[in-house]
Amino acid sequence: MILLLVILVPLLLSAFSLWRVNTSWVSALLFAGATIPALLLGFGWVSPATVSFGDLLLVLELGLDPQRQVLLALSAVLWCTGGLFAAGYLSGQQRIAEFRFFFLLSMAGNLGLIVAQDAASFYTLFALMTFAAYGLVIHSRSDKAMRAGRIYLIMAVMGELLLLFAIHAAVSISGSINLSAMAQAVWLSEQRTWVYALAIAGFGVKVGMVPLYFWLPLAHPVAPTPASAILSGSMLKAGLLGWMHFSPIPYGGAPEWLLPLAFLGLAAALGGVVIGLFQTDPKTNLAYSSISQMGLLTVFFALCHAFDAPLEWMLPGLVLYAWNHGIAKGVLFLGVGMLLTSGKHLRPWVLLGLSVAALSIAGAPLTGGALAKAALKDAGAFAPAGLMQSLPSLLFLSSLLTTLLLGRFVILCARKSFTQTAQAGFAWQFAAWLLLLVVMATGTASWFALRLPEHSLVFDVSKWIAAASPILVGVLILAVVAILFRRKQSTSSEPLIPPGDAVVWLELSTITVRQLWRVKVLPILSQRMLDPEKTLYRLLGIEKNARLADSGERQLGHWNSVGIAFLIVLLALVFSLS
Repeated sequence: MILLLVILVPLLLSAFSLWRVNTSWVSALLFAGATIPALLLGFGWVSPATVSFGDLLLVLELGLDPQRQVLLALSAVLWCTGGLFAAGYLSGQQRIAEFRFFFLLSMAGNLGLIVAQDAASFYTLFALMTFAAYGLVIHSRSDKAMRAGRIYLIMAVMGELLLLFAIHAAVSISGSINLSAMAQAVWLSEQRTWVYALAIAGFGVKVGMVPLYFWLPLAHPVAPTPASAILSGSMLKAGLLGWMHFSPIPYGGAPEWLLPLAFLGLAAALGGVVIGLFQTDPKTNLAYSSISQMGLLTVFFALCHAFDAPLEWMLPGLVLYAWNHGIAKGVLFLGVGMLLTSGKHLRPWVLLGLSVAALSIAGAPLTGGALAKAALKDAGAFAPAGLMQSLPSLLFLSSLLTTLLLGRFVILCARKSFTQTAQAGFAWQFAAWLLLLVVMATGTASWFALRLPEHSLVFDVSKWIAAASPILVGVLILAVVAILFRRKQSTSSEPLIPPGDAVVWLELSTITVRQLWRVKVLPILSQRMLDPEKTLYRLLGIEKNARLADSGERQLGHWNSVGIAFLIVLLALVFSLS
């Protein structure tokens, strides 16, 4: 029954969230209380049992396996700490009740889809999470927020349509709405390629896969900081879970998908960093970092498609990579909000915490990121020869670029203005951020020790040197650049590559085409000489018919003529039927 409470508790509390009492303790109580069932299940404090409700409109099936348990723990921690942070961050602001409502609805969808085992509930909860998050993106109602929300909604609708087609096809092929039965039937059918392609693209919108990523760097900067932390840390992983539900991994693999997915993952991993280096806003920088890290996660997922992949440790390694990224990225996003309210004395400690989280994502030794990338490197042994030989070099380059990107993030944070004393609501923010730091330091090591094979955890000097070398090179490059350009800091706040990159250029192209149509093409087409029907008459030399057409068109412009003609047609139809 507790599996059902994972969904019902935040849904029920969303009704109380509209209570217009703008106090921090009410928000904290609602947000933290809504995550209790998920926390109990995610960390194994309560043993779940598969639940099935067959007397509903459709069969509702809920369950949990070891991989989804890690993702549930990740999401529950981020929603809990993000909610506590929001209790202080939004204290005294307008639309707090509205934020609580959308926050809890998104939470219900995100936590619920993890425990869902049937297609109907999974799709419904996935859609609930997606569309409720729109309210978080546009919370400020600024012009930038509304634009980002519009693009987010367009991409969300496109992704949902692709998923609807994929799920409908899978149900038709299998005759069942059970997710595991659907996937197995699809991979025994001749339609497996295009059904899987629809699922990859549909969930790829949420993952931030190339070329569907551009909503991320627009939505993250405009959303409230706690919402940004959850968008990046938890909601992106819902797309990964969707991939796992549709994938052929448990049924013998599909090596034909290994290289295409690995290519898309590497494009995101490297491209996200390169574009992110040109950003001037810390949250936009983190958005491109998320695209890059989800690209590496896509590479890990691609390697699981090999026929001889040892799934007993590769699948846990995949979700633990997601765990490390989600927790560390939550620390970074919430840290941006901390810098604005922490005051002068705590500011150096906040920057230190941000640096530790950045090193973890980059894969520095003795961090969860290093263990995750060691597992990814071990998984590369099951890749095709070309990818297997180039994977260590690509991982080195990725760690180097990530160090540069997140090093720039820390520098941008250090340059942000701050208040001399802590502001109202700071206590809630500090407690939430400190709790997430503790989880990153202790929880990550515990999960990895339980889930990964011993050979990925053994202390090996050469392994740690390999992990440290790109970090050291990146720090050295940052130091050299800082020395060379310390007197040439740019005064412009506009980045060289605008956030959203491709969509911005698409918008400019659309505006240009629209102006050409309105100014150049439309006036020509509106001339009577180019009326298609009349032009045909004139080309055939039938001027009389052209004049009759003009007269008839004028008559049809009057309501009485149209009414008489409609009455005649109706009477003729009645007589013909009788």
